[in-house]
Amino acid sequence: MHDLRHFFACGLVAAGCDVVTVQRAQRHASATTTLNTYGHL
Repeated sequence: MHDLRHFFACGLVAAGCDVVTVQRAQRHASATTTLNTYGHL
């Protein structure tokens, strides 16, 4: 399940979605968590 979730988030980043959109889709508590996880993309 984790891999599917990561794949989805990577797809959002690749499509040009902003950090807040990815944060909400992943239900992260803060944008910092999202950036720490997917910032390298």
